[in-house]
Amino acid sequence: MMEQASIAEESAPAEWTSELLKVRQETPTVRTFFFGRPRLPWSFQAGQYSVLTLPEVSDPRGSSRTFSISSAPGDRDALAITTRLGPSPFKIHLFAMKAGDRARLWGPFGTFVLDHQRAAVLLAGGIGVTPFRSMVRQARQDGRHAPIVMLSSSHTADELVYGEEMEELSRAWRGLRWLPSVTRPHDGSRPWAGRTGRIDANLVRLETASLEQPVYYLCGPPAMVGELHHLLVREMGVPEPDTRTELFRGY
Repeated sequence: MMEQASIAEESAPAEWTSELLKVRQETPTVRTFFFGRPRLPWSFQAGQYSVLTLPEVSDPRGSSRTFSISSAPGDRDALAITTRLGPSPFKIHLFAMKAGDRARLWGPFGTFVLDHQRAAVLLAGGIGVTPFRSMVRQARQDGRHAPIVMLSSSHTADELVYGEEMEELSRAWRGLRWLPSVTRPHDGSRPWAGRTGRIDANLVRLETASLEQPVYYLCGPPAMVGELHHLLVREMGVPEPDTRTELFRGY
């Protein structure tokens, strides 16, 4: 991952016990968990992550996992993480939690944050869209002027995380152009009439041609991120320093 600008002092990591405020179903397999934030002046930068600990979990990989923060720094009511259900004891316990349950949070961490002076191309695979939601929401709140183009890919329309939210935001705000695609349009229960197929060089070239020296942000499964990074640097000639990557491994 490329190093970015220094993180603001108010973003110094803190650890706190937090109450789960609510849970929201995003797709058949994905939920967003809203936890209480610590007292001010604690904050974070959009794109950073936190460590979630469930002390009661007995899991071979331990009782802690890292999650990108999917809420924006300006969302003062809660800190949100969004994740997909998995077979691990940790995920099973997390998805069984209800409002009022408690957990430990530690953060923020990470340098996967926007360069606010340059156009941004956000390339997301599946649940890798979570830090981009934070970035886009905060950019809108801040009145960001540099354009953002977000290409997100999912297997089916059912699993297109934040689909309705991103569509509404891109219609209401000229700073964002959101371009979703589905790779298996006939496998889900929800009909899909939009773009199909994977994110490829032709699509990226076409949709970013009007941008002047953008920074490319890649987030998703390791294989997808590696493939897109090769596409950008080797096939499209994007300078390595103009790419930022974040890997999402399943657990």
